[in-house]
Amino acid sequence: MTTIINCYIGKSTNIEIKSKVLDTKYSIGKTGRKRYYITFEDEKLGYIKDFEVYKKYKKNELFVKKMKSGSLGLLYSKN
Repeated sequence: MTTIINCYIGKSTNIEIKSKVLDTKYSIGKTGRKRYYITFEDEKLGYIKDFEVYKKYKKNELFVKKMKSGSLGLLYSKN
């Protein structure tokens, strides 16, 4: 429900994230699919921990992505 409100109710702002990856980890879901998580710091948003991404990153690798900040201030991307 939080995701729906954040993405579809109220105003969203376009943001481009360009930050070094500070930490990485992954978990394996019930279906055996790996889920990758990164930690990074953004000047505008602050410190972001355990942000789910679709590819594996290495520490100090540059994370660049065009995203949106929803009405609740949560980051999201439709691609």
